[in-house]
Amino acid sequence: NYVIISAVLVFIALLISRISRYPVITRDRMVAIVIFALLTIIFWASFEQAGGSMTIFAKDYTSRILSGTSATVFNTINIIITVVPIMIISWVLFLLFKQTFKNFALSNIILGTSFAIIWVIVGWMINRNLNSNAYVVNYQKIAHHKKDDKGKDKTTYTFVTEGASSAQSQTDSITIREPLELANASQVYLLDVDKKGTLKFLSAEKAKLIPAEKRIVAKVVRKKGKEVEIPASWFGILNSLFIILFAPLFSRWWESKYNPNAATKYGLGLILLGIGFAVLAYGSMAIPQGAKTASISILFLIIAYLFHTLGELCLSPVALSYISKLVPGRMIALMFGVWYIAVAIGNKTAGKMGGSIDKIQESHSMTYFFMIFTLIPIGLGTLAIIASPFIKKLMHGVK
Repeated sequence: NYVIISAVLVFIALLISRISRYPVITRDRMVAIVIFALLTIIFWASFEQAGGSMTIFAKDYTSRILSGTSATVFNTINIIITVVPIMIISWVLFLLFKQTFKNFALSNIILGTSFAIIWVIVGWMINRNLNSNAYVVNYQKIAHHKKDDKGKDKTTYTFVTEGASSAQSQTDSITIREPLELANASQVYLLDVDKKGTLKFLSAEKAKLIPAEKRIVAKVVRKKGKEVEIPASWFGILNSLFIILFAPLFSRWWESKYNPNAATKYGLGLILLGIGFAVLAYGSMAIPQGAKTASISILFLIIAYLFHTLGELCLSPVALSYISKLVPGRMIALMFGVWYIAVAIGNKTAGKMGGSIDKIQESHSMTYFFMIFTLIPIGLGTLAIIASPFIKKLMHGVK
């Protein structure tokens, strides 16, 4: 943190010293870039929650288990949005290989092999999702009662592994989802993957590689039927999907007579981003303070990603374009540096703030956490739109 802050301060000092050397018009235009950079910090500090707190929210607080018609719909959509883009890219690469293979044989072979591996992974994923069955399995755990640092009673558990005594154990159960046919009362193995009670199923091949003292013995109780568990990381692909769907519409908007100015675009981007978090804040109102898990509908996450992507389409593509238009040639490299420093600060801030989700959930609520990312972007976005005439003057005719 010390190194980062020092580097940013040095960079700001250099920036101020360079900007002050230019005439008023050029200086005003570069000041406009600095204002955009400050807004960029807030945008990315909020937007990049997708890789942190929003993924945690998806993992622990949303209902990601689908069955019946819901599972069929998800599998269909997932196959389409996965296979169709890869088919298009593969066809384009095939046409490219026909033209370049003679001159770049090794590169084409490596790239072609990479895509063949991707197809294998996609096939494995589709097979797993279409053929997975859900089973309830029982396992044994032993309770350990002790006092914490504040003198309060605290209970921890250890699991009964293969060959260990289960005299004082109690029975618990989890649901596993695997593309396998398991008979009732058959023995299976689980593994505590993080030493915190996160249990994962071990296939027969993997179980042989794990020492007996780490394999948790479990027994199949019953088969529940076809179920699909959406991975928490899956929601990240929605951003790319929505960009593909809506980028042409935004492009037409920018080319029309209704094309807004730069400050308004930044403001709209921040406001749309804030609306996405408002959806999450509303959806999480049903989560009690301090709760470790919940089952909120995934629709709230999907809508949030939609608004976040719309905000990104308003803000992200225009930033570098305005730098190239507003800044003299000899300063373009430095001002690009301003942009990327702003992005870096935003990402660093995103990590710091996103890492506090559990603490804020325990001391306040999940809604409180998401309201932080609702009010700040919407407030700054509104301020940017109000200040757009002033920022437009700083740009001195550049559109």
